[in-house]
Parts: sequence; C-alpha cells; structure tokens
Amino acid sequence: MSTGKGTILFLLLFSLLCLPFSPAMGASPTGSPSPAYGHEANDTGDPVGGGPGYSRIFSGGTFEVSSLPELLAALNAATPGSVVYITSGTVIDVNADNPQAKVTIFIPPGVTLAGDRGLNGSPGPLIKCSNYDTAPLIELSAGARLTGLRIEGPDGEAGESATWRPNSRGVDISGDAAEVDNCEIYNWSHAGVNVKAGEAYIHHNSIHHVRRTGLGYGVLISRGTALIEANVFDWFRCAVAGTGFYGTGYEARYNLTLDNAAATTFDMHGGTNFCPSRSATSPCTEEEIRIAGDYVRIHHNTIMAVYTRPIGIKGVPTQELSVYGNRFATSDPSFAFKQFYFDGGNTKVYDNMYGMKGIVVPEQYSPSPFIRQCPQTTCNGKGPIVALAPSATDRHLKFINPPEDAAGQSTFTGLLPVELSINVGEDFRANSYTLMVDDDGGVIYQKERPPIPGEVTIDTTSLADGRHKLEIVIGNATGDSIRRHVYFLVDNKWEIVDNFDAPIYSPWFGWIGAEKTLQASSGWTYAEDSEKEFWGDTGRRVIKAEDSAADAEYLIWQDDGLSEYRVVLYVARTELAGNVTMAVSADNATWTTLPIEMTVEAPSSPAGNRWHKVELFGSVPTGVETGYVRLQLLPPASADELQLGAVILSGKQK
Repeated sequence: MSTGKGTILFLLLFSLLCLPFSPAMGASPTGSPSPAYGHEANDTGDPVGGGPGYSRIFSGGTFEVSSLPELLAALNAATPGSVVYITSGTVIDVNADNPQAKVTIFIPPGVTLAGDRGLNGSPGPLIKCSNYDTAPLIELSAGARLTGLRIEGPDGEAGESATWRPNSRGVDISGDAAEVDNCEIYNWSHAGVNVKAGEAYIHHNSIHHVRRTGLGYGVLISRGTALIEANVFDWFRCAVAGTGFYGTGYEARYNLTLDNAAATTFDMHGGTNFCPSRSATSPCTEEEIRIAGDYVRIHHNTIMAVYTRPIGIKGVPTQELSVYGNRFATSDPSFAFKQFYFDGGNTKVYDNMYGMKGIVVPEQYSPSPFIRQCPQTTCNGKGPIVALAPSATDRHLKFINPPEDAAGQSTFTGLLPVELSINVGEDFRANSYTLMVDDDGGVIYQKERPPIPGEVTIDTTSLADGRHKLEIVIGNATGDSIRRHVYFLVDNKWEIVDNFDAPIYSPWFGWIGAEKTLQASSGWTYAEDSEKEFWGDTGRRVIKAEDSAADAEYLIWQDDGLSEYRVVLYVARTELAGNVTMAVSADNATWTTLPIEMTVEAPSSPAGNRWHKVELFGSVPTGVETGYVRLQLLPPASADELQLGAVILSGKQK
C-alpha cells in the first residue's frame, strides 16, 4: 500500500483519462511528458508526414515541366544529378486522353523528380491516373528520388476481394539507394510504394487510402530492404508489410499510423506463405518454412489501431526482430504484438508504452536460443541460422513461478517458490543450471541439473520493495548458454505518506480534502506562505494563530502494524523540534511513546531564510502493539516558528 503527494489531483487525472488517446500526450511511467516513445521521438529535424516545414523542398530544377509530354521528354533527357521539376499547381492526368492507357513514368538513375509540396502551403503538383490496371504509375531506378508530389491512383476502396478489380500500384523501386520523400500517395489498391530491389529510403510522406481487401499495403517490401521513417499512414489494410523472402527487411521508425486500419499495421510474411509453393522435387527446408525475412526493426512509432493488431510477424527473421520505444493506443501488450506460426528466436520486444495511462512494459519478449543466428556457420551441426527452431520435441524454457507476466506486475510477499519448465533438447547437452536474482544480486542456485519444484525458494523480505529480475542461465560444455529471465514485484512493506496537501475546490464536488488522518484536534490549519523557504514543499500543516498557546494539538493515523516512522518539519529554532512527540496505541486509548532520532538541515536559499529542515525518525520497539499512531505538538507552536511538512509511516505487510 502506498499513498503520496498528488492525490488531490484526482479530478485533473480523471478528466485526462476521459480524453481520447492523443499521440501528443506522450507520458513517462510517472506521467510526466516525454518524447521518448512513439513518433514524437522524431529527431530528423523535419515534420512527420512532410509538407509545411519540410526542409528539402525544391522551387525549380534543371528541367521545368507542366504537362505529360514535357515530363516524359525531360526525364528522357535527364542525366544523373538532374532535377525534373513539375511547376507549382500543375495537374498531370496520364489518362486524360486515353482512359485505357497503361502509363509508367520511369525516373532514370540518379535523377530527381520534384514538386513543391509544403512550400508556402502548396499541396504539391498532382500526377494521377484512372486506369485500374496501372502498376506502377512511377518507377524509380538506382539513386533516383521522388519528392514533393501528390501521386493519386484510381482506387481507394476496400472492395469485395483482392481480385475485385485489376490492381494498381503507385510507386515501384527497382534500384538501390532510391528515395521517396515529402509526397502524398493515395488511392492505390495493391501498394502505395513497392520495393522490388535494393535499399530504399521512404520518409516524411503521407500515405493513405491503400486498402484493397487481401492487399492494401502503404509500403510493401517485395524484395530488398527499406528504412521507413517519419511517415503518416491512414486508411490502409497494412501500413507496412514484407514478403518474408531471404534478403527482405525493413526498419520503421518515427511513423504515425492512424486508426483506420483494416488489418495488421506492421507486418512481415514468412515461409509459411511462399515456401509451400515449392515443388515436390524441391521441398522446403525447415529454415525456409520458419523464416520471416532477414530483419524487422519497429521502433518509436505511434500506432493508433485498437481493433486490428498493431504488429504481426509470420515467422522468425534470420537476423533480428526488435520492437521498442513504440506507443500503442491499445493497453494490451499481447494484442499489440504477436509472432505467428513460430515464435521466439531473434526476438526482442521491450520498453514500449501502452494505452491511455501510458503503461511502459520494460520487457515482453527476449531472445530465445531455439531460433537464433549462430556464431559459426551452423548451429550444433544442424544447419544454418535457425537450426534450433522448436519442433515436435517441444523445446521450451519457461518460468511457471514467478509467472511470465508481460507487464512484470506479479507481486509477492514473504516466500516465493521458484518453478520452471525446461526442455532444451538433447543436442544442446546442458551441464550447468544457474539461477540469479538481479544483475548484481548473486546466485541462488547452481547445479548440473535443473531445479525441481520446491527446491528453490526466494525470501522476498531480503529484497527491497519494487521490481526485481530472476534469470536462469543454462550452459553446455562448448561454452554456449541459454538465458531467460522474468520480472516480479516485491511488496512486503506498506506505506502511508501524508504530505498535508490542502483541500481543493471543485465546482462539481465542492471542497475535496486529501487528509490521511483518522483524527485531528481542532487547532490545525494549512500554511499559506511561500514554499520557496521550505525546500519547495507546497503542503504544510500549522497551528492556528489563536490556538498557538493552547493545549497540545494532535494528529492520529490508523496503521496496520507500524515498524518505522519519519516526520519532516520546519522550525525557526531547532530546539522547537523537541515539542513533537510520537506514540502508538493498540486501542486508540492507551499510548506508548516512541523513541525519536533527529537530523537537521540548515536554512537554504533564498537569502534571509530562517527556517531549518528537521527530520524526526524512529522505529517501534519489539513487542509493542500498534494500530494507531499519534503525533502530538506541545505548545508553544506558532505557525511562524514551526510547520509540519510530512509524515511517513511504514510497516510489513501481514
């Protein structure tokens, strides 16, 4: 049990939690604003989605064009380094003269096709088509760049099926080091941007209405890799997806994906999709079935989807799968991320923020040895990269107690029995099992065999209250190791923190108090003078001026077995601290005085401050029963010489 300063902010917190989720409301675990999660971590220097404020906007070029014939002629004449600039306000409809024409605008190597999107509020020149069978409208070769334009397709509808109409794509990338930036790309049934080869850079775009049933990819990695950065996605089936073939991979960061999603926001398909098409004479290997491309890195994105899954990976990338720093609108970590068919392996899901309350889960998935990239060319002679994949032998390593709670919120008091379920397989040949608490907490078990249920118990009273880590390390004779850990909370101590916050007034509920006392004598009020002289303490209790020479005043709290107390007070003369006494009682009638120790801190700035900060502290002697705690203040105790700053009471949970 823990209470602290800030409880009087209930109404403000209540109103904030009733607001719709807003990506601008980023919060740290303590609730303070933080850009560390989601797209607000964008450090590119340019606005997410591009447009106004984007820094790399063209206002002219090597060639300046305003029609389709001029555009095609300029691109044909352009050489590496040339900029073909479509003049502001231009609309190029490639099907204006022939609705059945299938036009592809090819951007040669090293050439830039540019517009002025975002300059002085310009939406950017428009290139559009109306033929459903356009795939693609624009194709980029190696080193080409497409920037500052609107690329409008013929079909922004979901449709009845993937083949409801012929399919269209906006932009194909077929060469290395191509770039698509500061564009608005929309109304494409198959893909807004399709990476066919090379390493692509797709950033600061607005991509929307790419949502054909069964297709509908804002960005699709068919082959090759991509850095997908600082884009805004909306009205999509999948914002970003990959085919999962060898050599495919993507990093998605600083993107804002809005909530009009029809399927998984970030996706990577895998061998279960493409490998079954292999012939009977050339069957799939185990690795080919299990892979989902080479790598997937999804970090620092704001993902607004709550009815469709934010992230779904259909296999295990051969190199890396990492998900971190994201902000999810959903509050359910297990819904936010799922690995289908084969999970584990090179998978790291950690330090993501969830839901309206901004709950941060430090670690949800950690790398598993069962699918991993081996330091040698093979894993124990079984094949490259994913040879240790789970199979019918049911390899697993799992904590039963403490349970593998994704949020690490399982709480324990007293003794914690440790139980695991372990099957690392015969090929690993384990010869050591080590259990450790925290990174520097020491070994609690080390043998050549795994611990059996009931053999290992942690006395949590030896640990500080809060989050702890329990890790098992399984080693073999060749020096390889398998690791897995789980987090758990220790809560052996209750605590009451009374900061003496003054009541606040609400037009709906009237005066709302924050008192934690059970009883208080009539002479108390709240301080109103500046907190600057009191170490920033905004909540203090004092004796009313008319009662400062009267009888002793008291405050009483109810406790659940007090062990220790601490009192913070401010005095103009240190000897006045002796006017405070502490006592405990089992029945709120007969009192036992507690011993008191004291520390004194001299006056702080500003100049002229005369107040000393005093801390009184002590513990309850063995054998003394409690249930009530009393602070008594003996006269004289005027507000201009003594003020109470806080009382902290604590004890062990029963």
